Amino acid sequence: MSAPTPDENFNRAMKALRAEYLAAAPQRIGELWSALERVQNGESEGLPELRILVHRLAGSGGGYGFAEVSAAARAADTFCRSLIDAAADPGARDVAALRVLIQGVADAFARAPAPE
Repeated sequence: MSAPTPDENFNRAMKALRAEYLAAAPQRIGELWSALERVQNGESEGLPELRILVHRLAGSGGGYGFAEVSAAARAADTFCRSLIDAAADPGARDVAALRVLIQGVADAFARAPAPE
């Protein structure tokens, strides 16, 4: 039996990394919901924290080959940034919109294909 090629080694490594990324999804989604709860409760650090979390997912999702996760997180990131730039406390409509966006990220993770 011949030794694996560099491409085969790379593909195995990426498959393992993608599996780890998906396995961590429930924790990441939980962090998003917790940050949203802080936003809803009027805690000043909630929105910046939520923005950082979705910003990271926007970048990492694509890097791991989950374009839908990245796109959903990017939409949430853009909305968080607009709220931060407005320098006003998020209202009920803003929180409702954030809830929809976070659910979109969760749904994108749920639809993400398992590594082959």
